[in-house]
Amino acid sequence: QGIVDEISQYSKIIRKKRNEISAKNQELSGSENQNLREEQLSLLKDTSEDGALTALNRFLTGEKLYNRHLTSLVKIYKPDMLTDTTLFTELTKEDVYDIFSNIDVIYNIHTQFLEKLHTKVKSYSPGELIHPLFSDLSSWVSSYMQYMNNFSRTLDVIHRCQQQKGFQNFLKASAAKSNSDMELYALLTLPAKHIAIYQDFLKKYPSSPEDKSELEPILDEISDLAAFVKEAHTKSLAAQISKVMTGYQEDDWERRHYLFAGLLTIVTPPNNSRAEYMCYLFDDSFMMTKKTGFLGKGQTLKFFGKFQVRKISVFDMDDIIDGFSFQMKIEGEENLYTIICDSVETKSQWMKFLTDARLQAETSRVFGVHIESLMSSPAEAGRDIPAFLDEAIAFLTEEALDEEGLFRLSGSVKDMSVLTEMLDEGSKISFQGKDFHAIAGLVKQWLRNLPEPLLTWEVCSHMTELAEAELPQRIEMMKEIVNRLPKYNKNTLQYVVRFLNQVTQHANKNKMASSNLSIVFTPLLYRQRGNIAEMKEFNFAFPVISTLIDSYNDIFAEVEAERNQNRMKAKLEQSDAKKNRRKALKMENSEDGNSQGSSQTPDNLNHPAVEFSDDEGFSSVTLRLEEIIKQGFLMKKGINRRNWKERWFCLKPKHLFYFASRRDATYKGVIHLVASKVEHWSGKDFGISVSTPGREYFLSARDAKEQNEWIDSIRMCISNDPIDIATFAELEKERDAKKSAQLGKRVTTNANAIFKTLRRPKKDGTENNE
Repeated sequence: QGIVDEISQYSKIIRKKRNEISAKNQELSGSENQNLREEQLSLLKDTSEDGALTALNRFLTGEKLYNRHLTSLVKIYKPDMLTDTTLFTELTKEDVYDIFSNIDVIYNIHTQFLEKLHTKVKSYSPGELIHPLFSDLSSWVSSYMQYMNNFSRTLDVIHRCQQQKGFQNFLKASAAKSNSDMELYALLTLPAKHIAIYQDFLKKYPSSPEDKSELEPILDEISDLAAFVKEAHTKSLAAQISKVMTGYQEDDWERRHYLFAGLLTIVTPPNNSRAEYMCYLFDDSFMMTKKTGFLGKGQTLKFFGKFQVRKISVFDMDDIIDGFSFQMKIEGEENLYTIICDSVETKSQWMKFLTDARLQAETSRVFGVHIESLMSSPAEAGRDIPAFLDEAIAFLTEEALDEEGLFRLSGSVKDMSVLTEMLDEGSKISFQGKDFHAIAGLVKQWLRNLPEPLLTWEVCSHMTELAEAELPQRIEMMKEIVNRLPKYNKNTLQYVVRFLNQVTQHANKNKMASSNLSIVFTPLLYRQRGNIAEMKEFNFAFPVISTLIDSYNDIFAEVEAERNQNRMKAKLEQSDAKKNRRKALKMENSEDGNSQGSSQTPDNLNHPAVEFSDDEGFSSVTLRLEEIIKQGFLMKKGINRRNWKERWFCLKPKHLFYFASRRDATYKGVIHLVASKVEHWSGKDFGISVSTPGREYFLSARDAKEQNEWIDSIRMCISNDPIDIATFAELEKERDAKKSAQLGKRVTTNANAIFKTLRRPKKDGTENNE
C-alpha cells in the first residue's frame, strides 16, 4: 500500500510537469522563438541520421544507470553491512554473503562492458561492428546463473530481517549515502530484470550483415540466459509469496511462477457482493487474498480462493464504471465475475496478462491433443519424445520394475487427477512420493486420449494381416511398418515398447509377462476409426502387441540407432556453433593485437583445448570441452576388479575420459570407443559394461535414468569406421611393443639388483659365491 501511495504522488507530479512542458512547447512555437525551435529540431535530426548510433547512445545511458545501481550494492550496502556490528544480532556474515552472492563479479563484468561500450560510442563510425562487446559472454552466463541460483536464499534473508528495527535503521542510513534512488530489495532484483534488456537491444539493433551473422549465436545464448533468469526470478517471487500466505493447503509452490499482482475490487455472482482483494496471477492460477496484521508487524496474506488460468476467459467492459472494469468467465460456471481496476492502464495490464497466461496454458496441454501438436509446443523444443512420458517412464524404470501388477492394477485416483491437471497447466511436476500405479495409469491415459492411436489409423487397418502372419514374417512386417511411422509416433512407440520389454524381464516379481501387458496395451495402441470396440474384439490383436514387446530388439534396432545418431548430431552441431563463435572472437582479438591477453579471458579458461598423453601408451588425445557430449560422476570398477571408486567422466566422440575428480586438469585414463560395445550390466545396481577390443570396463550410475542416458550417449559415440579400427589396431601394437620394452627393462633391472645383493661379501669378509 505504501508503494501504491508513492506511485500516486509521483503520478500527480508527472501530470503537473507534463502541463508545464506543454506550456513551454506553446511558447517555443511562437515566431519570436522560431529560430530556437529550428535549432533544436536540427540537433535532433543530426543525432537521428544513424539509427545505430542513436540505439547505442540509448543503450549506453541505460548501462550507466545500471552500473550506478550496482555500484551502490558493491561500494555502499555490502561493506556497510559487513562492518556494522550491531546487525550481527539479526544476521550472520554468511547471511551477508548470501544477500550479495556474486554481485561483485557481475559489477566487474558490467564495469568493463560499460568502458568498452563508451569507447565504441565515442569512436563510432557508420557500419561499426558491435559483436566484440560480447566477447566474454561465457563469464556473463556463469555469473548470472550463480546469482539467480542463490536468489531465493537472498530473498529469504531479506524477508527474515526486514521487520527488525536495527536492519531498518541500517537500510535508511545506507540509502542516504547511496547514489541510487532505489531501495535494497529493488537493487538486488535488478540483475534478474536487466539481462532481458540485452536481448531486446540485440533484436532491434540495426546491425550490418557482417555484424548480424556474428550476433545471431550471441543473441541465442543471451536469450537462453534471459529465459533461465526469468524462470529463477518468477519462481523465487512465488516462493516468497507462499511464505506469507495462510489458509492455502496445497503443496505445489516449487513449480509455480509469479506473473503479476495488484489490488482489485471483485464483484462476485450471484449476489453481486463486492470486496477488495490482493490478487496474484501465477502461471497456473489466479489467487485472491487479503492482508492480515499490521504493516511491519509480521503482516500475512489470507487465502480466499483461486481459479485455474486455463479456465479463465476475459471480456472488456468499456461502457461501465469509467472503463476501468472487465469481466471474467470461469469455465464450468454460468455467471460472470466483474473485475474493477483503479485505472484504464491497470485494466489493460490485467487483461493482457490473463489472456497470455491462458494461451500459454492452452499450448502446454498434454492430454487429448495430437502428438504433432504436442511436440510443436515450446515446452517440447529440441525433444523427440514428450517430456512427461520420458520422465514418467524413467521414474518407473528406476523405482517400479518389480512392482506387482504394474500397468494392470489401478492407481490412486487423487494422484492421477492432480498429475493430469498439473501437466495440462504446463506445470513442472515431480513423481517422487506418488503412487507407482497412478504414474503407470497416467501413461495409459495419455495413450488412450490420443485423437489418433500411436500406431496410426493406417497401421490399425492392417492389424488382421499382421495377426494372421507367421512369427518370422510378422516380425519383418512390423519392422517395416514401424520404420515408416511418422517421426514422433515412431520415437515414442520405441521408447514405450523398450520399457515394456524391460518390465517383462522382471516378470518373476511383477507378474507382468508380455501376454499380460498385451491385454493392457492392445486397446491403447490399436483402435478402429470411429468405433468403440469391446474387449473380445481385441483378441486377434493380442499376439501382435505381444510380438512387438518380445521382439523389441529385432523390430526397433534401426529406430533406436537412428534416435541415438540424431541426438549425437544435434549435440555436435550445438558444440560446433559455439566453437566457431569462440574461434571467430579469438581471431578478432588477435587482429586487434590482444592475442596474448586473450588466452587469459574467462571464456578460454572455461573452454580449454588440452592435449594429454594416454597413460596406457597410446598417442596423445585432444580433449576440447566444447566437444563434450556428456559429463558427470560414475562409479568405476578398478583394474583388479575388487574396488569401486567415483570418477568424473567426460564423453566425446570415440573417447570416454575419466578423472580422479572434477577439478583435475589431467585425466587418469581414457576408454577408446572404437569397435566397442556398451550394454546394461547386472553385476551392480544400474551397472554399465563397456567392452573394447582390449578390455572390458564396468561402471555404475546413480539411478536407472542416468544409466540409460549414459548407455545411449556412449552408444552414439562408438565408432565402427574401418579407418578408425585400423588406426586403433596400430595404436594397440605400439602400446604392446612399448609395454614389452618396459617389462624387459624392468626384468633386467630387477635381475641386476638381485645379483648385486647376492654377491655382497659375507659377514666374515669371505667371498659370496652363492
